[in-house]
Amino acid sequence: MFALPAGALLCALAFETASGSKTSWKDIGNRSFTVAAQKVALAILLVASVVTISVKEIGPHENWRATAERLAELEMEGVCVESVRPDGMAYYRFFVPSLRDSDCGAGKRKQLVVVKDSYTPESLLRTKSQELTSEGYEEARSETVNQFRLVYFLLRGDQAFTNRK
Repeated sequence: MFALPAGALLCALAFETASGSKTSWKDIGNRSFTVAAQKVALAILLVASVVTISVKEIGPHENWRATAERLAELEMEGVCVESVRPDGMAYYRFFVPSLRDSDCGAGKRKQLVVVKDSYTPESLLRTKSQELTSEGYEEARSETVNQFRLVYFLLRGDQAFTNRK
């Protein structure tokens, strides 16, 4: 990954050489770029690559375990937990195997939580919210656990989540 900019410059040189321009390594300095300018450009690209990759690697990441543990706590309290994605609970179950696929819809449970990870489009959450609203639920509140969004729903008339944090 770090060698990508250097590789791009070397590929450009190879294509120029292959095109028959009879450019040699010695002739590069005599062209529009001087050797010093090429070294500076290469250094800038390499530093930019190192900085970008380093920031990505040391930056905040999703904590699936903490989110799965929070979902397990909610299940233990009797709250039905669903993922916005149809296969989403499998990811959380990897970290907390006791999590189960719940059948939460159609008024079977008074309280439910829908979890959305950062990879799931917001449109899926809106669709799920509309579906639950049509089944008699209303959105009570939402919570963010790391970079995951938990949206709490109640059957109309239940006040369980409104005073809890």
